[in-house]
Amino acid sequence: MKQPYDLEVLKKIQQVEAPPHLLERVEASIHEMEELVSTPRIWLAAAAVLLLLLLNAWLVTAPNSHPIQESVASELVESLDMSLTNQFYSE
Repeated sequence: MKQPYDLEVLKKIQQVEAPPHLLERVEASIHEMEELVSTPRIWLAAAAVLLLLLLNAWLVTAPNSHPIQESVASELVESLDMSLTNQFYSE
């Protein structure tokens, strides 16, 4: 069976030496990344998201402290030519 690629070329690959202090540089960059996104920042972001969700839930479920006056609502409905009934289709 013929192989689609000549794999004999792979046998000619030779091992090379890694540059000096490569491991230390990799570890240093990983450490810098860990400092960039530290645990207190994650907790702060989580607390901010939770606060926004709670505020949103409170605003949605809170009773209306300033209800729209009936006359203002009727004027708005009339000015926008809206239907006052729930019937969408007339037969």
